[in-house]
Amino acid sequence: MMKIGICGDQHWTNSKPANRIDDYEDTVLRKLDWEITTCVERGCVAMVFPGDLFDSYKVPYGLTQKVIQRFRAGEMYHTMDFVCVFGQHDQRYHTLGTENTPLGVLLEAVPSLVLLDDTPAMTLDGDERVHWYGASWGQDIPVPRNKLMYNILVMHKMVIGDKKLWEGQTEYSEASKLLKEFPDYNLIITGDNHQRIIARDQRGRAVINMGSMMRSTIAQTEHEPGIAIFDTETSELTIIPIPTQPAEKVFSVEKVAVEKERNEKLDLFVNSLQQGEGVEKMDFTANLANFVQANKEEITDGVIREMKDMLPTDTKLEV
Repeated sequence: MMKIGICGDQHWTNSKPANRIDDYEDTVLRKLDWEITTCVERGCVAMVFPGDLFDSYKVPYGLTQKVIQRFRAGEMYHTMDFVCVFGQHDQRYHTLGTENTPLGVLLEAVPSLVLLDDTPAMTLDGDERVHWYGASWGQDIPVPRNKLMYNILVMHKMVIGDKKLWEGQTEYSEASKLLKEFPDYNLIITGDNHQRIIARDQRGRAVINMGSMMRSTIAQTEHEPGIAIFDTETSELTIIPIPTQPAEKVFSVEKVAVEKERNEKLDLFVNSLQQGEGVEKMDFTANLANFVQANKEEITDGVIREMKDMLPTDTKLEV
C-alpha cells in the first residue's frame, strides 16, 4: 500500500481578492511549491487535487506556464503521480470537460498528471490493489468495478459535515452518509467546500475534504489551510498546516472592520424582517429599497446598482 498527499481546492490565480494586500500570485505559487515538496518529503506516491485547480479559465498564460514549471520539476526529480478531477472553476462556462482551458493545457504538458474518471487508474508504484476513480463537477459518481481492490474516489461535489453551510442549502451530501452510501470505496476525497471536513467509520474508511488552499475572503481569516497525508495500509491520517502569514498581514484590517460592520447591519435588517420590527408589511422590494437608501453611504455604488437591477423599474432608489 502507499501514502498519498491530499490537497484542497487550489484556485490558482493572479487576481488579488478585494481584501488581500499581499502579492497574491506569489503566495499562490509558494504554497504550491510547499505542497509538492512536503508530499515528496513525506514519501507520498501520489498527490491529489479534487477540482478547482484554477480559479478561472481566464487566468493568464504566464500563470499557467509557472504552474506547469512546478509540476514538471516534480515530475523530473521525484517519482510521484499527480491525480485530479476538474471543478466548475476549471471549466469554460461550466460546460463539462477541459477543452480550451488552463487545466487542459496543464494535463497535456504534464504526463504524470492524470484526470480521473469512471475507468480505474493505478499509480506509478505499480500496486495493482489500488484503484482510483474520479467524478468531476457535474459527473455521476462511478461504481467500483472490483470490490476486492482498495478503491479511492476523488470528486468535486459539495460535501458538508453535520450542519449546512447556510440556511436553506439543498445541493450537498453529508460526509458520514457518503461512507454508508458507497461502502465499496475505502477512501473518498472531495473538493468544492472551502471548509475542512473529515469523517471516519469503524473500518478506518474516510471522507476527506481539506478546504481551500488560500484564504480569499474575510470569512476565512480563521481558516487554517493544510494538506493531509493518508496511509492506505494503516488508515493513519496526518494533517500538516500550510505555513501562512497572520491575517492582519495579508488582509486589509480596515476593510475587514468595515465589511464586518456592514454584515452586522444587514443581519439586523434580516432579523427585523423575520420579527416584523420596523416594517409595515413584508414587502421585500420596498424593504430592500428602504434599507439601501438608508445605508447608501456605506455601500459601494456597484452593489447598489446590482440591487437596483433586482427591483421593479418604478422603484425609487438613488445612486
